[in-house]
Amino acid sequence: AGLRAITDTNIEDGLRLGKRQLDMAPNRPTALKIVVLFTDGRPTAFSDYLRLASGPGGTGTCTPADLTYCNSRSRRPACYDGIAAAYINGSSFRGLFRPSDGAKIIGFTSTCSPIVTRNSSYRGSPAPLRMPDGSSTNGYNIRRLGIEQSEAWANAIRAAGYTIYAVGLGNPNALYPGDRPDLDFLRRLANERGIVDPSQPMGELMFAPTAADLDAAFSKLADRILTRLTR
Repeated sequence: AGLRAITDTNIEDGLRLGKRQLDMAPNRPTALKIVVLFTDGRPTAFSDYLRLASGPGGTGTCTPADLTYCNSRSRRPACYDGIAAAYINGSSFRGLFRPSDGAKIIGFTSTCSPIVTRNSSYRGSPAPLRMPDGSSTNGYNIRRLGIEQSEAWANAIRAAGYTIYAVGLGNPNALYPGDRPDLDFLRRLANERGIVDPSQPMGELMFAPTAADLDAAFSKLADRILTRLTR
């Protein structure tokens, strides 16, 4: 009890890395390949290319650029290459997206070339950016794209013949809706009972409303895996 989601939850990146590990594993036809996703179930970040806008409030976009999001308000400031993040309540972090070489974008030329500086101090409002689909970089769109891209990677995992099990942790009755785990989202990732695609491997969600319930959730997960191994 009392647990709350803080900082960034990049489910997409976790799924991507999990698939990469399984793809590199020895190709044994009888091997059971499983991805276990342990999360609070609410993506607040994603990894992708962001599109530079032609100017503040402008509708045009410049050439996509590989950017880094720098969260200057966290207790331990950190920069993440190619990641955009949003607070759990849907608002955006205050900070700057930065090119992966560490320079900050402070404006644009008439040809959409970014004007950068290596000065590490904070400069004004976040640089004008657009999501990969052209939408604004507010928290809602970041979370929306985080969900969409997590589901895309989950589909790629299942299409490769791998099974996803999700272990979700969080209070479903939390005061703020943004603090509640998104259980339906986790069930979709696991393709529980074939809700996304009955032709793909079907996993399951193991839910733990409190940390005290985690032992039971992981015991259930172990039973499911053992059952598959003994078939």
